[in-house]
This record gives sequence, C-alpha cells and structure tokens, in this order.
Amino acid sequence: MACWYNTILAARSGDSGASFQKLEYPVAAAAPFLQDFDQTRHRGFFNPSNIFGRGNAVYFFAAETGWTGQPHGVCLFRSTDLSKSRSWRAWDGRDFTIRYDDPYQPGLKAPPPCKPVEPFPAQVGAVVRHRASGLYLAVVQAWKDDKYFPLSGFYFATSRDILNWSEPRLLMATKSLYDDACGAREINSYPSIIDPAATGRNFDDAGHEAWLYWSSMRVEGCSHTGDRKLMRQKMVIELLSGPGQ
Repeated sequence: MACWYNTILAARSGDSGASFQKLEYPVAAAAPFLQDFDQTRHRGFFNPSNIFGRGNAVYFFAAETGWTGQPHGVCLFRSTDLSKSRSWRAWDGRDFTIRYDDPYQPGLKAPPPCKPVEPFPAQVGAVVRHRASGLYLAVVQAWKDDKYFPLSGFYFATSRDILNWSEPRLLMATKSLYDDACGAREINSYPSIIDPAATGRNFDDAGHEAWLYWSSMRVEGCSHTGDRKLMRQKMVIELLSGPGQ
C-alpha cells in the first residue's frame, strides 16, 4: 500500500513484490472532501501500517488528521478480499462499515467518522502476532503527554482482538518527527517490527526474537534533513500479556 497525499492507494503484484501494477480502481481509503478543503494543514489518511491478518480478514491502521466531525487519531480498516480496493471498511465503534471512497465521484455522500483506536496518538508502524502467546503487538512513535507517554519515543502495546489495547510500554526513548529538533544530532521515526522467520507472506507474525527497524534522520540547525539511515536493533519478545488476559 502507498500513501498519496490524503489518499490510501492499493496496487497488485503477481511476482512476490518484485513489481506492482495499478488496479483499475486503486482507491482504498480517501478523506471525504476535495483537495481544496482546509489547505493550511495536512489532511486525510497517512502512513498506513503493514497489512496484517486475523481470521479470514486482513487489516491495516492509518493515521488521520481530523476534520469536522472526525476526531484526530488512528482508524482501523478491514478487508476480506485484497483484490478489491473497494472492499476496505473502517471501524465505526461497533463494526467495519465505513467506506471512504473517492470524494470526486459525483453525488457521493460524506461517510460517518471512524472510531479512533486508542491508545495510539498517530501512525502505527507495524502490527505482528506473537506466535507463542497469540497476542498482537503494535509499535508506534509518540510524543510526550500527560496520559500514556511519559517520554517521547517508540512504544509497544498488545491486544487479543486488535480493538482493545494494553497501556503502551516504552521501547526506545528518542526525539522523533513530532519533537523540536533543536539541539539534536538526529531524530528517529517510522518504527517497524520484522521477524525474518515469520510464517506469513506479509511478515505479520513474530517469534521469540525480531528486529526493531526505524529511520534515523540527520539534523541541521533545528530541522531534519533528507540524509536518512535505516537502523535496526534485535528485540527479544517475552511471553506477553494484554487485554483479556
């Protein structure tokens, strides 16, 4: 999946990801307004997570910036047919019913707001299922606040049902894109978790060990630059507990 301005697009590959072809209708999720709306800030859906499976469906998280009637947060999307972009539906608080279609279609009515999934403040980097415990593990970057995040950095949370998540726990304290870069040599963002021994095609499961990946960006003055390095650190995943345990 790719993030294109405020729209999540889908593409298809028939050679295990070596190349991709655009679908006839690629829109998986688009903000319910035109591009000339509220142009003074980021608008729409951004930074989709990996696609991960549960039961006979697949899911992804996408950060949204909030608009009239829609609180800022993270929406969870579900599909039971990856070959059809129009099959993606967002969580409304009770079920997956919300279709965020192309707003440029004539006569399209604005959909209701999604129900943001807590405790995620912004984009979820990755979700993997821990093979030993069956729990889902999500990694997210966050800024310091007075509720869930005592320090800026990378956090993880666990869940049994991907809707109700544990209180976040710190993985790595660091300045990220959400923080003032002044005085820092680099900032770190876009965390993800990958186990090379994953059994799923999307690397959406993990065993006792996995790798935490992130992007490290060099800072000049008070701004990050395009000079980026891909970093990784070995993780040991102990037997997890989460909501419902």
